[in-house]
Amino acid sequence: SNTAHSIILLRTDVYHADFQVLVKALDAEFWVRYPDTQQNFEPYNKVDDTARVVLALVNGTAAGCGCFRPMTLHTGVAEIKRMYVAPT
Repeated sequence: SNTAHSIILLRTDVYHADFQVLVKALDAEFWVRYPDTQQNFEPYNKVDDTARVVLALVNGTAAGCGCFRPMTLHTGVAEIKRMYVAPT
């Protein structure tokens, strides 16, 4: 489509309501895709308040998210977590 869209990347935290909604959708998607193994990874899919969160807003609506968590044992190294784009 030739429709122009406004895309904003918003730095926020793990407590942002839109991030919480998208993460719940991501978790639900994992359970649908990997019903036999998701329980093994569930403990690792959590993020704490040290995570740096980015939301992608399309025309003001949260459409995607991701975050990274600095690794404490390795300077300059981060773990990418909770990357998700909502289906349209």
